Amino acid sequence: MSPGSAGFAYYPDNGLDIDISSDVFIDEGYGRNQHILLNEISHALGLKHSFEGMTTLVTDLDSFSNTVMSYTSGGSAGDVLGLLDLNAIRYLYRARLPRGGRSPAGTGTRPA
Repeated sequence: MSPGSAGFAYYPDNGLDIDISSDVFIDEGYGRNQHILLNEISHALGLKHSFEGMTTLVTDLDSFSNTVMSYTSGGSAGDVLGLLDLNAIRYLYRARLPRGGRSPAGTGTRPA
């Protein structure tokens, strides 16, 4: 982990020859920070930051209220997964809610 980092996680398929896929590391000073924990666990599940790479979120959506992968609070603490996080994880893992079921975050979203 780089000096000054709050946490670090390996992506599920990181291309390395050693078995550290999805390993998460948190600096001991941040172990109770829900946003850091969710952000790093989300990396381990395969999510990237919302503002990095070729595909990014528009500024209006890039905030904690939509995704823990943002660095912009937007008036939210970032201590729960946002709807964009939940949908990305569902997409990556092809998860489907039970017929008529609610999402784990209680957002009321229904499966397509």
